Amino acid sequence: AAVDGSEGTAPAHAQGSGLTVPRIPTLSIKRDTSSSSVPLRSLDDEALNQPLGRPQSLGAWSFTQDKVTGHHFVQSKVDPNDRYQAPDGSNWVHGVAHPPFIKEHNWDALKAEMLKGTTSRPGDIHVVTFPKCGTTFTEQIVLLLLNGGDPSSLNPKRQNSYSKAAPERGGKVWVENTVRVHARDLELDPPGRRMDKLTLEDFNAIPSPRVIKTHAPRDLFLATLPCSPPSLSASSRPEPLVPGIKVVYCSRQAKDAVVSAYYHAKNPHKLGFPFDAWAATWMSG
Repeated sequence: AAVDGSEGTAPAHAQGSGLTVPRIPTLSIKRDTSSSSVPLRSLDDEALNQPLGRPQSLGAWSFTQDKVTGHHFVQSKVDPNDRYQAPDGSNWVHGVAHPPFIKEHNWDALKAEMLKGTTSRPGDIHVVTFPKCGTTFTEQIVLLLLNGGDPSSLNPKRQNSYSKAAPERGGKVWVENTVRVHARDLELDPPGRRMDKLTLEDFNAIPSPRVIKTHAPRDLFLATLPCSPPSLSASSRPEPLVPGIKVVYCSRQAKDAVVSAYYHAKNPHKLGFPFDAWAATWMSG
């Protein structure tokens, strides 16, 4: 086969499938039909773990739960053995998949404290994003604005996370991940990570304005109050925000976000997920 450089394009089998393939620079492979009749696999297919000859389709996948382990899988509708364990698919907070370090019982305790008026205060700044949508970048901008543009007051190597060891540097707090309401929950954290966790007293001692990160959907956003009268909640009306807080919401083109997530953290790409299987998983929330 002869090889020449060209701009990346979507494979022909992906066009019209309803799924946009990320545009990445590739090499164009030209078949030498005189020496072989074996179809060549495009580099786009290899980059996306796409089996040779199978068109990409969001509709080719369904979700199932293993009755023994309780884990959730994205599974081919054609071949039940072709399945992939959904990242964080065994940890749920009120019906929404979360990373394993965010537990439903701790969320419930945080929400109860918030309703008592002990975890939210006027002036709190909440940076709200869907994962892989510019969270850390937005936090950096907010923290620089609060610190007169002085970068020496921040700690980007730690993603600007607030630390009890250096409270003078400030930083953001991912409450659902970092704050532990009950002391026994601190003991459950790995020893190397306990120093990064905060008690409720630690969190309340941070001076205003506090910068708070969250990936929570609207109905799991901690800084809300019950609808009044309660009958309004039956109409699916969102709960009102706590008075005096500020919310900075950052969004991103969904196609870019799903590709970024494909190569992030547990890395579905390295786990072998075909891209369309991952896209179906990602769109499920």
